[in-house]
Amino acid sequence: MTVFKDEADISGIVIRNAFKSYGSHAVLKGLNLTVQKSTIYGLLGPSGCGKTTLLSCIVKRLSLDHGSISLTAKSVSDIGYMPQDVCLHTELSIKEIFYYYGYIYGLTDKQIKFKMAELLSFLELPNQNRICTELSGGQQRRVSFAVSLLHDPKILILDEPTVGLDPVLSYTIWQRLLEMSRMGKTIVITTHYIEEAKQADAVGLMRNGALLAEDSPSYLLQYYNSSSLEDVFLYLCEQDQNNNAGNKTAELPSSCDKLRSLPNIEQTTSFTTSRFSSHRFKAQVIKNLYQIRRNVEITLFMLFLPIVICVFFNLAIGHDPTNLTVAYVNEESYSCYNVTYKGCALTERIYASCQVLDEMREKTFNLVQFNSTEDAQLAMFHNHVWGVIYFAPNYTQSVVNRINMGQHTKAGTLDSGAISFWIDKSDKYISSIVSRDVVTSLLDTISKILAPCSSKIKVSSKIMDNPIKFNQAIYGNNEPTFQHFATPAAIIICIFYLPVIFTGAIINSEKEGGVIERVMAAGMSFFEVAIAHSAVQSVLMIFQAIEMMILMYIVYDNPYKGNILTGLALLVLVGCGGSVFGFILAVLSKNLAGACFFGIGSNFLLMCVCGFIWPAEGAHYLLRLINSYFPLTLATTAMRSISNRGWGVTHPVIYMGFVSAGLWLAVFISLAYLVLRIRDDIWRSK
Repeated sequence: MTVFKDEADISGIVIRNAFKSYGSHAVLKGLNLTVQKSTIYGLLGPSGCGKTTLLSCIVKRLSLDHGSISLTAKSVSDIGYMPQDVCLHTELSIKEIFYYYGYIYGLTDKQIKFKMAELLSFLELPNQNRICTELSGGQQRRVSFAVSLLHDPKILILDEPTVGLDPVLSYTIWQRLLEMSRMGKTIVITTHYIEEAKQADAVGLMRNGALLAEDSPSYLLQYYNSSSLEDVFLYLCEQDQNNNAGNKTAELPSSCDKLRSLPNIEQTTSFTTSRFSSHRFKAQVIKNLYQIRRNVEITLFMLFLPIVICVFFNLAIGHDPTNLTVAYVNEESYSCYNVTYKGCALTERIYASCQVLDEMREKTFNLVQFNSTEDAQLAMFHNHVWGVIYFAPNYTQSVVNRINMGQHTKAGTLDSGAISFWIDKSDKYISSIVSRDVVTSLLDTISKILAPCSSKIKVSSKIMDNPIKFNQAIYGNNEPTFQHFATPAAIIICIFYLPVIFTGAIINSEKEGGVIERVMAAGMSFFEVAIAHSAVQSVLMIFQAIEMMILMYIVYDNPYKGNILTGLALLVLVGCGGSVFGFILAVLSKNLAGACFFGIGSNFLLMCVCGFIWPAEGAHYLLRLINSYFPLTLATTAMRSISNRGWGVTHPVIYMGFVSAGLWLAVFISLAYLVLRIRDDIWRSK
């Protein structure tokens, strides 16, 4: 890196020709700034002039569009950074925050304890076990300031550290900063209190992304013949505005001209930090455990949510409808309440219509009698009944004649021996249940009215039976329910989206509060954040998977014929994919609401295509060409085959489910990496 010796020997921070813009809005406009070693540099200017952006570039949270920044610091741990906002995990205690940042910087427990005691006393902080949310705004800012001093950095970057503090404490802090500068620290401090900056060794007066002046406070006061820095600043602003030079610097004092004459530095100091550090990983894991312990409500919510989902799923989904109301009109000349209809239909007077109605009552129906089919159909039109069944006046005799005469049965007998049935088809599932039970009621009736005939006239009751014989099902049972079909898909969807909810909430809350940006400035990498979060999330995920399997397959007795460990391994793999997917939603979204919208939309999409709401084989043929490539489709099929068929991991359907889940995990990790590579401001609060 090109550094000029005469400048590097005296300067801790050198910024040359710095340009930075957000879209079409220029924030830094060719700014040049020099901070000498072992001095305090006060950066003064109104809100929006670019101070915070400049500090973010110095600590490598932003990169310049053009220009260079040279630092004497060689690593992140050489810099202490206090952002403008508090940017702390406010649900942690003061002690936990100190230990978290102490571990990030590689300090030992003994060093952290010693520095914590010193800073608690110096900054007059309350008891170390106080939670940050219980502190006042000024106390929180003092904790934030203490964090920047914890690791004894060479360069200290402070963005308005004295805002909201009482004058006595502000004076104490300035005295400490002066002492630190004499001990070799290089300090850059921004402040709105212009007169406060008189204590600095040098000040830079900044407006519209450029410096209006840069020198010692005493020199500026003398040069502009003024009694206060505020008057100097106002004068320079007026000159800058009058000269229509918002993007240029005003004439500088002669002692600063030498800074302009120095050649431009061609490169920017970069820090070489490892992608993974055991002490940073330890800090992140411990912080996550602190949060889980502190946020008892969220932890219990994440543990009990699978239980609630499973309970309500089994209570509400997959059961056949009962107590369905069906109207009937029976024109046979008798009342079913006053007759006996047991016996052989070929030798005794029986009433088949009553037998059919009796069979229907034993199934799903509440039967309501009407005098005419017109009245019954009107009731169905008004949604009072699901169907209308009609028996002709000589229905029973026609059925008997049909059995006796066989192929010689007359057309009129066939018509009057048939049941007329009208049904409400607006609900496919309920109408299918009603149709099925009406047909099985009729078949059961024929079987029962012919059964007594076998001993009297040697007539088999199988004459009118269904000519198809259904043997025992190879997989499942002969009366499957939608609940058995949907249970594996419900577990897969839950285990994928529960980590999405948890990860999205945690990451977005930290991003919106500026916490992640601060820990990134301290050297933490996305890889360490992701791995530490995944480690803690995996433990929670295993508990959630075990909860759901116990409830679904033991408590509610849904069929599970496969190996328990195979199913659990598939769930954990799918859950890991969900956790990384949650990271992607979190980093792409501006806030938690945006992540929720993305999550809800993708959830509905994946439910539709994975075979939860309806079998994937029933999808449009164009969708069927691609639905196997969606994240949860093959995993759902595999989980269904493990539970309902008992297949092992060597079966193609099962290992393809594992392959699909593994490949999507790799895709999500790659996408997260690419997003972070492309957008360097991804962790910045919006």
